[in-house]
Amino acid sequence: MLITLISKPNSILPEKIIFPLTITTKLGQATLKGDSLKDDIDALNGTLWNWQQFLRALATHGCDGKTRLKRLYLMGSKESATDLPQCKGIAEQYFSNIEVSCYEMPIDFENVEEVMGGFSRIVKAERGKNTPDRDIVIDVTGGQKTASIAAALITLTSKITFQYVQTNPPYGVIAYDVISEVPFTLSG
Repeated sequence: MLITLISKPNSILPEKIIFPLTITTKLGQATLKGDSLKDDIDALNGTLWNWQQFLRALATHGCDGKTRLKRLYLMGSKESATDLPQCKGIAEQYFSNIEVSCYEMPIDFENVEEVMGGFSRIVKAERGKNTPDRDIVIDVTGGQKTASIAAALITLTSKITFQYVQTNPPYGVIAYDVISEVPFTLSG
């Protein structure tokens, strides 16, 4: 299960996502064919389309319809929440066999408590579906640094992992699985 923060796209997208999909940014244009996630990610190189990182985050969990992922939750900011249906349409093109949900309300990515509350509600729902914490990943590539801090705080006391897609080559996905415990003291 993957929870991901979605930033406002830096391109205009049609209301209904239909492939092939042409993405135009200030730096270039690419056409996503929709049949190979890897090929479409590569086609976006040089455009600096900010949702390319979202696609890289998804590719880590499987590629071209073969995935271990069962559910994907998209969380949008006050600026990007209206773009979540398009993001969902893009994700479903590559992963038709997973459940994609849009978080019901916009989140202020600068408000740590609000972001933590959103993550907590989704995690609680997943636990209610008997999803083990070790199968929950929070992707912090989109959003603000404060949202990344919120994700780290949520994961520190559980087996939940958070991941980040590098913004420079090789664009790897780095996963953090840190557990915070009370330190012990050595006596006399």
